This record gives sequence, C-alpha cells and structure tokens, in this order.
Amino acid sequence: MGSLRQFELEVWAKEREVAGLRASLNTLTSEIQRLNKLCAERKEAEDSLRKKWKKIEEFDARRSELEAIYTSLLKANMDAAAFWNQQPLSARVYASSTIIPACAVVVDIANNAKDFIDREVNAFSQSPDNSLYMLPATPQALLESVGSNGSVGSEAVSAAEKNAALLTARAGSRDPSAIPSICRVSAALQYSAGLDGSDAGLASVLESLEFCLKLRGSEASVLEELAKAINLVHIRQDLVESGHAWLNHAYRAEQEYERTTNYCLNLASEQEKIVMEKWLPELKNAVSNSQKCLEDCKYVRGLVSEWHKFNLLTLITVKI
Repeated sequence: MGSLRQFELEVWAKEREVAGLRASLNTLTSEIQRLNKLCAERKEAEDSLRKKWKKIEEFDARRSELEAIYTSLLKANMDAAAFWNQQPLSARVYASSTIIPACAVVVDIANNAKDFIDREVNAFSQSPDNSLYMLPATPQALLESVGSNGSVGSEAVSAAEKNAALLTARAGSRDPSAIPSICRVSAALQYSAGLDGSDAGLASVLESLEFCLKLRGSEASVLEELAKAINLVHIRQDLVESGHAWLNHAYRAEQEYERTTNYCLNLASEQEKIVMEKWLPELKNAVSNSQKCLEDCKYVRGLVSEWHKFNLLTLITVKI
C-alpha cells in the first residue's frame, strides 16, 4: 500500500507538472501570436509611412518646380513692364524730332502766307471780271474744289486696323507668354485621385507652399490664384494690343496729315505762281486801262462841258 500511495503521489506531481507545462505552452503560443500580429501591424505601418514619404518627395519636387516657374514668371513680368514703360518716352522723343518741327514749320509758313494771300484776294475781288479766278474762302472749300487723291474715310480706317493687327502680331513676340507656364503649374498641382482628404502628408506639403499660394493651400485656392494670374495676363495683353492699335492709328494719321500738308503746300505754291505770273500782270493792265479810261472820261467830260457852254452862248446870241 505504501508503494502504491507513493506512485499515486508521483503521478499527481507529474500531472501537475504537465499542466504547468501546458499552461506555459499556451501562454507562449499566445505571446507568439501577439508578436506576429505586432510584426504585421508594424510592416503595414512601415508600408504606409513609405507611401506617404514618397508622396511628400513628389510634392516637394513639384514645389521646387512651381517656385522656379513663379520666379521666371515674375522676372518676365518685370522685364515686360520695364520695356513697355519706355515706349511712351521713345514715342515722345520721336515725335519731338519729326512731326512736331514739321507742324511748327507748316504753321509758320501758313501764318506768313495768310496775310499776303488775304490782301491779294481782297484786291483781286474788287476788280471786274474775276469770277473765274476767285479762290475759295476756306481751306475746306479749297480741298473740295481741287479734290484729294489720298485715302480717307472708311478706307483709311480699315487700312489702319489691318496694319494695327499686323504690328500687334509682330509685337506679340516681345510680350511674356505666361500661359504655358501657368498650364505647367496647374498640371504640377494635379495629383492622383483617391487620396483621403485627411491625409496629413498632403496637408503638410500644401502648408509648406504658402509662400506662393497665400492663405489656404487647397487645390481650389491654387486654381483660383491661377485663374487670377491668367486674367491679369489677358488684361495686360489687351492693353498692349490697344496701345499698338493707338500707335498705329497715330502713325497713319501722321502720314495722312503729312500727305495733306504737302498737297496743300504744293497747291499753295502753284496758286502763288499763277498769281505772280498771270493775275498780277492782268491786274496791272486792268489798273492802267482803268487809269486811261478815267483820263478819257475826264477828256470827254471837258468836251461835253465846252459843248454845253458853246450851246449856251449860241442861244444867248440868238435871243439877242
């Protein structure tokens, strides 16, 4: 009995030992499962961080490209502004050396010739039979009487518009074309669809772009800023085209004024030549003929007076 009791005690001890080992094995198994799960979660976290870091690197490259585009656009705008600021000064200098002196000379010639022509016309208008040689009283009537071969009216306006369009197209090469750069900026800011709106990496990258996007860094604000820049470029191009059109119109008006002035000067020279070679001799002959007629009239008047006196004496003698 004693050995059986001892055997049972040993069996029970072994069973307790086996139960402890089984419990340890279960604990070890659960711990291994927990560690495997932690490893899987860590791997997923590493993959997510790697994807986010790749996105951050891509947006950082886009930010660098956007900064370069912004710098080039700003430099182009500054160069264009400096170039067009010099145009009015150049036009003023060119006008002061060309059209303004010519106009001053024409005005002086016209003022000097006006009094002489007025005196000659007034003197000639008082002579008989002068209706065929009378000059018009106004410059407009003078132009209407002799006609003008230069292009005027709608033809001149259409020609000016055509040349303005051509000059504007040529001058457009000096304008900074910012549209391709803006399109590049818009394309650089486009990212693949499906990103979560709460992506912290994207939010941090957009916050880092505040130096050029101002305020909010969302895609909507970026596109709004780009739309404003495009509108500003369009407005400046319209202003440049309008300036070209006005300059071209002024050039055409200057050419038309020069042609009209030259035509008037040539016509005035011809009329002066006619006055000196034809009208003045005729006026002198008319004055001499008038003086001769006046002397003849005085002579006839004297004869008539003598005849009246003779008749009066005859009547007195007859009555006596």
